[in-house]
Amino acid sequence: MKKLLSGNEALARGALEARIEIACGYPGTPSSEILENVSKYKEIYSEWSVNEKVAMDAAAGAAYSGRRALVTTKQVGMNVMSDSLFYTAYTGAEAALVVVTADDPGLFSSQNEQDNRHYAKLGKFPMLEPCDSQECKDFMIEAVDMSERFDTPVVIRTTMRTSHSKSVVELGAPGSYGREVGPFPRNIEKYNSMCTWARKRHYILEQRLLDIEEWSNTWPGNRIEWGDREYGFIAGGIIYEYVKQVFPEASILKLGMCYPLPKKLIREFADGVRNVIVVEELDPFIEEQVRAMGIPARGKDIFSICGELLPEGCGAGVVAQTRDEGHVAAQACGRDGLVGPFAAVGLHEARLADGLARAGQVFDAGNHVDVGTAYYQNLVHVRLSLVNFCRFFALRGPDAAQPRGDAVFRFSGRPPIVPDAVSCRFAPVVFIGCLCRIRFLWGLWQMFGFRMLSF
Repeated sequence: MKKLLSGNEALARGALEARIEIACGYPGTPSSEILENVSKYKEIYSEWSVNEKVAMDAAAGAAYSGRRALVTTKQVGMNVMSDSLFYTAYTGAEAALVVVTADDPGLFSSQNEQDNRHYAKLGKFPMLEPCDSQECKDFMIEAVDMSERFDTPVVIRTTMRTSHSKSVVELGAPGSYGREVGPFPRNIEKYNSMCTWARKRHYILEQRLLDIEEWSNTWPGNRIEWGDREYGFIAGGIIYEYVKQVFPEASILKLGMCYPLPKKLIREFADGVRNVIVVEELDPFIEEQVRAMGIPARGKDIFSICGELLPEGCGAGVVAQTRDEGHVAAQACGRDGLVGPFAAVGLHEARLADGLARAGQVFDAGNHVDVGTAYYQNLVHVRLSLVNFCRFFALRGPDAAQPRGDAVFRFSGRPPIVPDAVSCRFAPVVFIGCLCRIRFLWGLWQMFGFRMLSF
């Protein structure tokens, strides 16, 4: 049976199909709906904990006792639970232990924009990144299997877009519950994390990472999708969907596991393309590892290290436009998306426009974006679909064909009211925006102006 589910709903469904028995968490957007949906399944015991560390301790205790356990948190909650999480990487458990961390690029509901992928490298445990609701469900099942196969906690990292976006999910049968659990094994060398025993466990931990890395090269969640060999994109999570939709003909290495990386697969991919581009939100976590392998990959010299990365792009900050042998180069910094930065790698303008048009057809179905039109000096905010956005910035007709040399346009402060890229067909929008502003000011005058004159 197929059903339309958000990423959080799909994770909860995956917990049911994977026979998770205990789920703990602390509420925080964008992860709260996971445990709310888990609580609908009577087969799973679920509870909100006092804080994230208490949730981690409770789940770890359940896993030590042979019960498959799940912990949910938003990205800042990982800071609170890290003490308890890190020792479970040394000890392992008697049953699966899965942690879901929902990151928040763009700071929609958080006090910082930390990239929790670093926790995987610091704590030395595998981390998975689903790209849609189907993978959210599937990766929950994979995480349970992986945790018990390699005797390690497994972290699933989502982002706000993955957690709250909905897509079709193929449902499977719920797991078989009611399994008997034996007594807790007395294994001091494994479960006593004092220095005497933990020193020996560190060797086991490092070997486990090597084993997972070797296994990840053949894991179906990591795969190469060959296409045009001129440019090869490495991406995972929701960013994979963006790259796939904007450039459907490009070669893509889709990473479902961001740590440890499948190095053999990455080398195979890099050898098969002329240019390697790593597309990721926030920190250059994958890019740094790829470059450490000796592969001349590009990434954060094109894309911003701050803010959410979106396919439509808002082009805020510094926009540099150059032209070389019929290629376009445009780089947008700040809270921007893929339109300008993709052009910066030297992709041909016609291919860029075609890819944007294809992406617009996909995203137009009810997926609209708020575009703050700073070009109109904040006179009006226009609700544009991605199709119109692509036409607005990429399919500009004769304007785009004229070379601009190495000109740099700094859209800071108060930019021109109507730049040359704006078509006259947007004049009615500007006019309506002016009327709205006048009507708003007149309302303020009616409310407060006459009272001020009376004094």
